[in-house]
Amino acid sequence: MIQQLSRGTKFLKIVRYNHMDKTGHFIRSPQISKGIVKQVTDISPTIKLLNIYIENQKFDFKPGQWVDFHIPGINVVGGYSICSSPQLLKSDSSLNLAVKYSTHAPAHWVHKKCKCGDEVSLAVGGELFYSRNHHNFSDNLLLIAGGVGINPLFSIFNDIYLNNSVYNEVKNKTFILYSAVNDHELIFRDELDKIAFKSNSMKVSYFITKPVANIEMVKQKENIIYRRINESDIRAALDKMFCNSSDVISYLCGPEVMMDSMKSILKNCGLRNENIRYESWS
Repeated sequence: MIQQLSRGTKFLKIVRYNHMDKTGHFIRSPQISKGIVKQVTDISPTIKLLNIYIENQKFDFKPGQWVDFHIPGINVVGGYSICSSPQLLKSDSSLNLAVKYSTHAPAHWVHKKCKCGDEVSLAVGGELFYSRNHHNFSDNLLLIAGGVGINPLFSIFNDIYLNNSVYNEVKNKTFILYSAVNDHELIFRDELDKIAFKSNSMKVSYFITKPVANIEMVKQKENIIYRRINESDIRAALDKMFCNSSDVISYLCGPEVMMDSMKSILKNCGLRNENIRYESWS
């Protein structure tokens, strides 16, 4: 999930665990909309993808936002970033959520009980997002994701790709640096690769953080870097944007330790503090 405060604040640190406690002071839709689970898919050994039909025709969200996820019979409210583009909502009246397994009641329900036809309720929240429009089509973005932190960034990346076609000349660059513990957890890889293949202005680099037994054999099969994202990777991405790093906007989503490291590196690389945008849960 990603959030942005509306009064000029770009960062957030929250120390409480309950989703509603952590996000209660953020702007969210006052309306809770009914959703019907259309499909449940295993997209990794630990992550299920839900495609949810939204009955409310006025329901809307921006890339990067999250939802309060209400489940009948469970008094704990989940909080999950939307991983699909708003374009899917427009064309199919649905959205996607990728939920990682845990014993937290909403996630446990998704993995152990959720089935097609189940009813849920959703309210959109979060104030940090990025929507491509005619005012910002020349923005250069560096998206850095760790694990399921890819969810809101994939929504942003996909939405940029779909909206870039509106403009005759796309000068901006949008890059993702995406790390996971192993290749099975690199969700949305096929979709990301297709976008990068079709668009000269959008690129993806993958990183695996867990050591593997025979790295040379794996390297021959996969286009993946087997280590954590470091400063050289960020500088290489910035160099390929052919612009002043102080003008690059970066969105981060991932584990706390990773984001702390990335924030320091981005500042060292010349990004302005206000252009480093992230959400921090601790």
